[in-house]
Amino acid sequence: MGADDAALSQISPKMTTTAIEGADAAILAVGGNGLIRTAMDAVRPGGRVLLFAQTVHGDATFDPGAVCMDEKTLLGSYSASVELQEDSVRFVMGREMDLERLISHRFSLSRSVEALKLAAHPQPDSMKIVIQPGGSEEGCRA
Repeated sequence: MGADDAALSQISPKMTTTAIEGADAAILAVGGNGLIRTAMDAVRPGGRVLLFAQTVHGDATFDPGAVCMDEKTLLGSYSASVELQEDSVRFVMGREMDLERLISHRFSLSRSVEALKLAAHPQPDSMKIVIQPGGSEEGCRA
């Protein structure tokens, strides 16, 4: 048995288990609705599907029982469409607005866990949280 075969023998049982039970999570990063049901079917009960790049409104087909009975979660994360990217770059790089004002907190890399906790549980005074490797502003308000 070669090195590749040995590695596959370790991975194969995990892949078989995942194929039977389903994946813990799936990320659907395509700009269409046709694969949402496939992604929902691919995750285990209690699994999550993240839609990333769904920038066009429309109808999608999926099994509502998968959400209610199987407790699968369908999440969304906005990403700008390709059509908006050029305008966005021009807006940011042209400094048409002072975007620094949106940063409410800055954290050094050593305090990144604290920054992520704040981002996950926003407070009334938090807007944008920045982690700056090598930064000296430890958790301060910007």
